[in-house]
Amino acid sequence: MKSISTATAVPFDPRMLTRTELLRLDVYMFDSPKNRRRVTVIRPAALAKALELEFSPEVPAYVERPRHLEVDKVRRELSFWWTTGRGLEQFCLLTTHPEGTSGKARAAERRKE
Repeated sequence: MKSISTATAVPFDPRMLTRTELLRLDVYMFDSPKNRRRVTVIRPAALAKALELEFSPEVPAYVERPRHLEVDKVRRELSFWWTTGRGLEQFCLLTTHPEGTSGKARAAERRKE
């Protein structure tokens, strides 16, 4: 297990992004005083969640891209793991809207009717 400055045991390490992911995806990085390392996330939604966890006094530790989860034979990468000061551990999976469910797609559909 990896430990951080708050003496909270962190059971996961973040999955390192591949070179292709770093070049092709919408990648954001920042130095995390809480984790004492550089945090790397993909997409603005993940950046917002990472900053929320970074600045929350209730969260002593968090990890981005902690592991994969298989559901109905589909493998998904979990977005975050974090623990609270009371010992509660949580995972988070950030998803995108399915095609056709965005505001623009719904507005275009209404115009067709």
